[in-house]
Amino acid sequence: IARLDGASFPSTARLAAHNLQANEALLNSIINTAADGIAMVSLDGKVEFANPALARMIGYASPELHGLRFQELLHTDAADTSFGEALFAPRDISATEPADLQTQARTRDGRSIPVEIRASRMTVNGASKFTVVIRDISERARSEERMWRLTHFDELSGLPNRLLYRQLLEQALRDAKKKKKPVAVLFVDLDRFKLINDTAGHESGDEVLRQVTARLRLCLRESDLISRFGGDEFAALVRDIDD
Repeated sequence: IARLDGASFPSTARLAAHNLQANEALLNSIINTAADGIAMVSLDGKVEFANPALARMIGYASPELHGLRFQELLHTDAADTSFGEALFAPRDISATEPADLQTQARTRDGRSIPVEIRASRMTVNGASKFTVVIRDISERARSEERMWRLTHFDELSGLPNRLLYRQLLEQALRDAKKKKKPVAVLFVDLDRFKLINDTAGHESGDEVLRQVTARLRLCLRESDLISRFGGDEFAALVRDIDD
């Protein structure tokens, strides 16, 4: 079969090669522009490829990462044997379940950043390797920390709130039982506090609460706990006392 313009149709092999090149170019474009870090890691844990996002994340140039052990890119506390075994545990070659972990990556200048890592085993040209996706979760960690503080601390005084106090009290009671030492619980409220709010205004009332907070802290040891339950109510927890 001939084309009307006299040119020959491309052969199946040439067409397949062209499609393969196009797919490879598309894949490279996706990997190189991905927001997450992506690395190809050998079975012995050495980095064979790293995309620009991973290099930027930890402050290296991509070529500098080649040949490094992947665990060198993790914070010292995370880059122990147990972590390596958990992430790159020898699994059945046919296993495809990815391993997910949250840990700390170590930047070139020594900072630690929280990351989420997913390692999947795959076969490339007959050799088993790991594809590792590393996501910087710093913003998520900060958001979770803010949410935790909002849930567990009083905004005005900066003291633990009723919820956190209860949790710490339960822990203190368990510790006291083991140590066979009593724990003191003190409840404090302010007389005529409503009068301050009504006559001097809520800003003055807030300042009184901050002053009370500072004075209560001076009455306690560093190991003790003071909490604001709300309004003009405070509670103290005094641990490791003799009587």
